[in-house]
Amino acid sequence: DNNTVRNDITLYPRIDTWTYNVEYNGNGGICDIPVINNISCDQIHEIEDIDKVERECYFFKEWNTKPDGSGTDYQPGDYLDGAYFISRNNDSIVLYAIWESAVVNVIFDGNGGDVEFESKQVNSGQVYGKLPTAENMGFSFQGWYTDMEEGQLVSENTIVSKMSDHY
Repeated sequence: DNNTVRNDITLYPRIDTWTYNVEYNGNGGICDIPVINNISCDQIHEIEDIDKVERECYFFKEWNTKPDGSGTDYQPGDYLDGAYFISRNNDSIVLYAIWESAVVNVIFDGNGGDVEFESKQVNSGQVYGKLPTAENMGFSFQGWYTDMEEGQLVSENTIVSKMSDHY
């Protein structure tokens, strides 16, 4: 009889593990972290440290799945679970650096004269904005400088390049 079962046959699926890539984007800063390719979806990926990421006049805040910071945020040392992110084989996850500017207190030293206002807070990486005037009898105000003798002229449109309080 041709319908008689004589031996069991076992069939096995051949499966390839899907992989994903992680790309780190400096988002306005410099990022020297290379793309990490072919991470198996059944593995987790530890979020990179910030030692290879920098942006002048800004502090690193977090990594985020959206460049405006509205996505999922991650700190260095957190883990990505590839199975959660990947919808098809060989997808990439881009993590964007999110930056915060430093709030800096600027002191206006009238050098013996009267100053319209003596200090203001500004954000590093932004312009100084409105600057006070200074009056000192017998002297003509020439503007604000980064140093008494050798400094550079600072105007309302000058970008704040120091991340610490300054005069």
